[in-house]
Amino acid sequence: MFGVIGVLIVAGAITLAVLTKDNVTDSDDLGVGDCATLAEKSSDDVRATKVECSSTDFHFVVAQKVQTRGTCGDYFEYYFYRESKGSDSGQEGDVLCLAPVYQEGKCYQEADSSAGTFYETVEVSCTSPTTKPGYTNVRIDSKVDGTATCPAGQGALNFDEPTPVGYCVSLLE
Repeated sequence: MFGVIGVLIVAGAITLAVLTKDNVTDSDDLGVGDCATLAEKSSDDVRATKVECSSTDFHFVVAQKVQTRGTCGDYFEYYFYRESKGSDSGQEGDVLCLAPVYQEGKCYQEADSSAGTFYETVEVSCTSPTTKPGYTNVRIDSKVDGTATCPAGQGALNFDEPTPVGYCVSLLE
């Protein structure tokens, strides 16, 4: 009987480990070059989940790990912050500077910076995107390794880290 209980406990622990292996509970759970999605769990709690960087769904890549939020750089206004396990805030690695990973040919709805909900970037229809106050709809016209040089009518969005990538972007009306 105790053998059966022991087997059930081990099986339950393995199942729990498999189901939670991609949950991010601390900045230490992700390194530079790792990818994650962000979702609001409650009004003051954003949760990250580790994903494969090859995913074609919208996600972020960790571009830098820094000590404080203000040092992410001009283009890394996105961050996921959680105190390191057993530490005081402010330790190295507490802040993850995240760069968005878009897919060429897809369209996205993003919150304007004033909305403060960057993690709500969602894919939308390119032919009939929904409009929402405080949000902008964009089309990713091209994606290149390196720096994007875009034709008239498109804006360039470039990220140098973790590896250089550039996007040519059009606003959708």
